[in-house]
Amino acid sequence: MGRMVNPDVLGGSRPKVTQDDIQDGDVALVTIAEFEQGEIDDPSTETGKRAVMTLTFEELGEKALYLNKSDAETLVEKFGKDADKWKGQTVPIEKVNSTYNNKTYPKVHIVPAADWGKYLKPRRSAKKRPAR
Repeated sequence: MGRMVNPDVLGGSRPKVTQDDIQDGDVALVTIAEFEQGEIDDPSTETGKRAVMTLTFEELGEKALYLNKSDAETLVEKFGKDADKWKGQTVPIEKVNSTYNNKTYPKVHIVPAADWGKYLKPRRSAKKRPAR
């Protein structure tokens, strides 16, 4: 069995995917290269550590998308809890603006599952050709 994802465990030190990485429009389709889950130092927490989950993508090199709970829940909904099965999957990411403490920050997140159909074409089954 692979690594099971717990969406309650989030957040890192790797270079982050930024809005500048989405070149054309507000949404990009990317291919999952790797999922990582671990801890980083965070002096603002009681334990001094904070859990993080990240994705890297074939198209974006070493840059990581730090997942929030909604991102993780979307990925689990679409691909299941076994993150080892996520590799090679195509996901839409989007530019968003998030507000925290009355400040707005440019962010990148996974497109909500309900909107994936706008960006991903359904896969068609191959039709059998009649025998000649």
